[in-house]
Amino acid sequence: MGPSTFGDDPLLWIARNLVELGIVAAAVLAQLWISWLIHRERLIRRTAQALPPDQRSGLGSVARKVGLFTSTRTRAPKDPYDLRTAVVIQPLGDGRPGEGFLAPGPAKPPGELGDLDGRMDARVALAEGMWMLVYCSGRVGARLDDVVVLPADQRVHAAREARQEGISLLGPVDPVHSRAGEGWRTTMTFASGKALTDTHLDHDGWAFIIGVLSSSHHARAVEVLDAVLATWRWLPDRGAAVQANAVPAPDGAAR
Repeated sequence: MGPSTFGDDPLLWIARNLVELGIVAAAVLAQLWISWLIHRERLIRRTAQALPPDQRSGLGSVARKVGLFTSTRTRAPKDPYDLRTAVVIQPLGDGRPGEGFLAPGPAKPPGELGDLDGRMDARVALAEGMWMLVYCSGRVGARLDDVVVLPADQRVHAAREARQEGISLLGPVDPVHSRAGEGWRTTMTFASGKALTDTHLDHDGWAFIIGVLSSSHHARAVEVLDAVLATWRWLPDRGAAVQANAVPAPDGAAR
């Protein structure tokens, strides 16, 4: 009988090929990882350039927490007007108020504090391609180098003036009255086709931006934002951690 095509020891042949395949797979994964890191850093820089200075702090640390194999896609609500989910962001304990409101779905957890104590408090998917963002810029009057957290009526104009290339203003600054308080609203459009409407307001000496970002039907997105703001309530920081089950849900929340 002639020699085996697998050699004298077929198990050794299989093991050798598995080792070679493992080396090739490791090399491919290393290249994929490096390419992803480079792509992520480019996205962070590009996104930061499109934001006003007081919203850039903490962006990199939050973005770098997303892993290569982490799924960031969540199932978007089908009806953005179906406000039945109670969202509660607890007071942090540093004096800033928390927030409670109704939304069509849950919020992602708050981000980390930035250099000016800025923080992304909530990100809520309202529908496919439509997001609501609640950002605290820090204490009004806080300063870091040449960046100052201005009052809302000045901050909105500073944000418009700080826009980067590829961002266009849509309409003037409009005053807005809601249960969240007196605010000033501005809308920007991006070269990508997305639109962002930000409502700047202050509460208890803290600066907030409540925005809605959409890829289409932006007028509907603003309508949904106003519907959410109609359910808003501030949760004052009383100097001690508040237990989640002790915080009442916003008016009309499903129990």
